[in-house]
Amino acid sequence: MNMQNTRRTWEAFKNLELLVVADFFMTPTGELADYVLPATTWLERDECCDIQYMNCIAARQKVVGPLSESRDDVQMVIDLVKKIPWANRQYIPWESVEEFNDFRVKGMGMTFEEFKGKGYATVDPQYKQYEKNGFTTPTGKVEIYSTIFERHGYDPLPTYREPRESPTSTPELMKDYPYILITGGRTIEYYHSSGRQIKPLRKRLPDPEIEVHPEAAQSENIEEGDWVWIETPQVKGERVKMKVKFSDTLDPRVVHAQHGWWFPENPAPDHGCFESNIDVVLSDDPPREKICGSVPTRGTLCKIYK
Repeated sequence: MNMQNTRRTWEAFKNLELLVVADFFMTPTGELADYVLPATTWLERDECCDIQYMNCIAARQKVVGPLSESRDDVQMVIDLVKKIPWANRQYIPWESVEEFNDFRVKGMGMTFEEFKGKGYATVDPQYKQYEKNGFTTPTGKVEIYSTIFERHGYDPLPTYREPRESPTSTPELMKDYPYILITGGRTIEYYHSSGRQIKPLRKRLPDPEIEVHPEAAQSENIEEGDWVWIETPQVKGERVKMKVKFSDTLDPRVVHAQHGWWFPENPAPDHGCFESNIDVVLSDDPPREKICGSVPTRGTLCKIYK
């Protein structure tokens, strides 16, 4: 659902020898799976919760036992590793979730059960640590010029590069694809492709939306609330439809499409995942970002029409 060139990913999944999915709900990916393992939600499991770079850790405590056949997915991984003869137990040596949770809080001198009674723990922030030990770079300094990138053969300086399709790099495409498409903006209601089957959330945001500046909408003879088609030069022959929402915070040359859309109420197996999922018209082909390999999902050209 969140992979670019979604239809090709769909076909690739269909050709796998084995596909196993662990999830709370049935999804299009789950419909393709050989096995679907029901995972416990955060209400059905004990675990340590922390936020990276924050100075707090909390004991999340289950309020009900696992319902039906659902299991903690950490336990699934532990049991799977124990069953695989060639698996390296060095990195997953625990026998149970309880043992793993105890390991997480061992440095505080208590068990997880004891930590549950405490609820949470904080550490006083340490300011200006760089004055004692420097920064965690090879030089110990703030590296605007990255010696790590340089060592691996990458440009050590931040360098802007135009997307492969843009008004600057491919001006000849602007006649057919006059708008810059950005995607991936978050909504309060959903997290990526999850949550569409939760009725109170769906009531708040029932339809996939594309944000369009009123000036651009006027030039295209589009009204707010209209359903429009979106096409890009990246995946020819594909298009998706979304509902127009006006936004005067956008540049008139830019449109923003929500991502991760599918329709649980639509028939299986795909549940409409090709109808309004913006990743359908985005390519996963090179060129990708050279260092981390990411796909450019926030800067291509598109056209919109009724």
